[in-house]
Amino acid sequence: MSVTSSALSARRQPPVALWAILVLALALRLAFVLFGASAAIGGGDTPFLMLTGPALLSGQLTGSPATGPVYLIFTGVVQWFFHGDAALLAIRLINVLIGVALCAFSYVIGTAYAGKAVGLLTALLLAVTPVFVIEAGNVLTESVFLLFLFGALALYARWHAVPLADVPGRGWLFIGIGILLGLATLTRAIVILLPVVLIIDLLQRRRAALRLIGALLISYVVVVGAWSVYSTLRWGEFVIGAQGLAANVYLGTTTWCGPTCVDQQAGITTNSSDNQNKFMQGAFDTIRADPLGYVRHRLANVIDAELQPYNTVIFPGESIKAIVGDWWAQGHPLSALGQITQSDNFWPKLALYLFHYLALIGGVIGLLLSLRRLGWWLLLFGVIGYFLTVHSVLMAIPRYLLPLEPLWLLFTAYTLIWLWKRLRRVRAPSVVMEERE
Repeated sequence: MSVTSSALSARRQPPVALWAILVLALALRLAFVLFGASAAIGGGDTPFLMLTGPALLSGQLTGSPATGPVYLIFTGVVQWFFHGDAALLAIRLINVLIGVALCAFSYVIGTAYAGKAVGLLTALLLAVTPVFVIEAGNVLTESVFLLFLFGALALYARWHAVPLADVPGRGWLFIGIGILLGLATLTRAIVILLPVVLIIDLLQRRRAALRLIGALLISYVVVVGAWSVYSTLRWGEFVIGAQGLAANVYLGTTTWCGPTCVDQQAGITTNSSDNQNKFMQGAFDTIRADPLGYVRHRLANVIDAELQPYNTVIFPGESIKAIVGDWWAQGHPLSALGQITQSDNFWPKLALYLFHYLALIGGVIGLLLSLRRLGWWLLLFGVIGYFLTVHSVLMAIPRYLLPLEPLWLLFTAYTLIWLWKRLRRVRAPSVVMEERE
């Protein structure tokens, strides 16, 4: 092996610090799942996902499910081997490993775009951020979805970080990206058009990259199309990704009041193939009646969803936002601060708020700082813009915007490293002067 190849191999070895971060991420998530509040997590969509998975695998479903098949297959396979609480624990333990993998992916992406220091700090922030520690206990689609989505982004970053000629089998790399994006789409159909963002980024970097685009698109279409073909042959329902798009468009025009209430508002009384048309007609009628009101409603919904930390609802007790709002309305007396801190689960909720706003504020600053390298960061800008744009039409809740949190943390890491370098530059001349004196 030549000196050059040895040095290149050494550079590609994960640093010891990364292994330490991954062990920390593993320990925190494992501790939460085994000893934390995960036993209280399991409401919302969890019963549907746990029941529908085995039904899909056993052929008992009478129609295409409302969600994509990947997470249903996942829960179904787990329940082949485990049952009841044991199945929930098994899924949570798998989530623990997924959380560790997500930290590794964030290191790869951060290192590719901004250097090893940013990559390590991003992985560390992701390892300790409470929302992702808690997410290991949630039996929902998010963990598996993030695994496929950021796995694809990490593969793309791996290609992006080195010269084109130095990446062996780059066509196979883009087949892998297409497969991962296809699996992400069949987990959460929200990313069905995300490959367009990658293609735009690819074209502005390598205008002769049509072969790579073809590899990505073909593999993506094959994965997503396989479910469309199966759904058509099995139930006579042609589905691209998942059903429910029309319902989400309709929900973007109204306020969530529960599934039964929403169906009644849309005029839906039975499970019919015409329900999608009713949802779309209801959305169209609402938008046509008050276009400006619709725009204000969508803007307020996206802002509220982005400003509200995810996973606070798993902790019982009054909302920390409501408590602080009442305290402020009462003249914010200092004597009442002690009572606020003694409210139910105040400290874990506060931690969620602090880390979320660190990610948001630091992330926006980092995004602005990196505008001078717009071409280099275009993909990450595009992914953030994609989610915000899609949810400017579809209903937005904190859970749906969770995929943005790792990117905000990456830009926060960029901000912190930038500040550290600036402080060192400011401090360096004064140190030199002191040494001369």
